[in-house]
Amino acid sequence: MTFARISTRVPVSRALIRPLPFLESSKPFATQFRLLQPSCYISARGYADDRSQTISAYQLGVGSNDYIPPTGQNLPKATEHTRLYFKALGRYQLHFFKQTLTRILLRLKYRTKLDYKDLETRSEDIYIELNKFFAARKSSSLSRLSTMFVEENLKDRIKNMNKDWKLSWALEDTIEKTRCVSVSPIALGQDEPLQFVQLIYRFHTLQKLELTYTKNKNIPKQLEEKKVLDYVVYVYDIQEDDLRIMGSVFETPVTEPLPVQMTSEKLVLAAMQTKGDLFRKRPALPKF
Repeated sequence: MTFARISTRVPVSRALIRPLPFLESSKPFATQFRLLQPSCYISARGYADDRSQTISAYQLGVGSNDYIPPTGQNLPKATEHTRLYFKALGRYQLHFFKQTLTRILLRLKYRTKLDYKDLETRSEDIYIELNKFFAARKSSSLSRLSTMFVEENLKDRIKNMNKDWKLSWALEDTIEKTRCVSVSPIALGQDEPLQFVQLIYRFHTLQKLELTYTKNKNIPKQLEEKKVLDYVVYVYDIQEDDLRIMGSVFETPVTEPLPVQMTSEKLVLAAMQTKGDLFRKRPALPKF
């Protein structure tokens, strides 16, 4: 097992602030691919109405369409689907270039040097803790590990759980090493210092869920072991050193167009709510 140590909702309006492009169109790297367009929206409910009110990481949601390179069975084989394979390879190279450039510009433009190793360890700890708290139905412990969109969705699911069954969750093993597949700055304004960074981590693990029927001890426990691949979105508050889960995303099929950022406030808010549900149904992906 390679995972490391286990370590009030505010009344606000529905105003949205769109982060500035990380690199303006006049700069040489802003190509037709819109490489460094902002990948996140901020649900700054109340910020636009009251500039003196600060935004916390708890208020943020995933309102972006992020490209996640396909892996495993979702990746076409070069010998059987040559065109799709090279299409996927080209997309991955573009994604890798964008991420490399983003990390460089984080240091040059925003003078921000992230401790990626420490953030990876903390992301694993938070992932484990949140799953344990959810299985144990500890609703009061969710707010310190997640944003409001994740907390609200988890609480709704806890309310719908069968109270006759006791759940216990455990991470049995890691199938692949945790990887950070995406880093995106979240800028509030031209003259505002960088406060938030979005990070997407890939967790491929073996998990165990134990169910115990509390009303009859003669009924044997039910055990389920399952391989789980999760892409969990985190928001990191640089000023407060606060890392929390903001939502989840899925791999982008090579058969579909590259994601396009949403401009409608209604769609962005809907995406924040949807992606804040960590246990929503996974979309069907083509198998190669």
